[in-house]
Amino acid sequence: MLINAHYEKHVDQLVELAGRFADALSQAGIEYRIVGGMDMLVDAQEPGARSAMHFIFVNEKVRQEYVEPAPDFSAAPMIDGLLIAPVADLVRMKLTSFRDKDRVHIRDMDSVGLITLDIEANISEPLSLRLAQIRASE
Repeated sequence: MLINAHYEKHVDQLVELAGRFADALSQAGIEYRIVGGMDMLVDAQEPGARSAMHFIFVNEKVRQEYVEPAPDFSAAPMIDGLLIAPVADLVRMKLTSFRDKDRVHIRDMDSVGLITLDIEANISEPLSLRLAQIRASE
């Protein structure tokens, strides 16, 4: 990868910070692993995908068979000191993953009116088809 000289110092700092972060996690009994092609942090004493913290990278497919990569996030509003993911981004993520629990989450968001016409108008055709499939199965 070519890195602009302007950013080289920042990349070096990021690499150093990542190393310190990994060391701190290790001391706390948490390990970084790649399982099933997914990056995650797991409890070293009781490792398991269900309790792991999964890393999702924007603009990359979580799994090769996904119809789209994970969306690049919009600006997230801050409420009470917490960054809140925009509903449109969550809808795209859930429709991309399309697991049982994602379909349930989509139904829940749709049932309370969170999936607006504006959100629907800005999702891709494959994701629109998935949304229609969920709605048809109710």
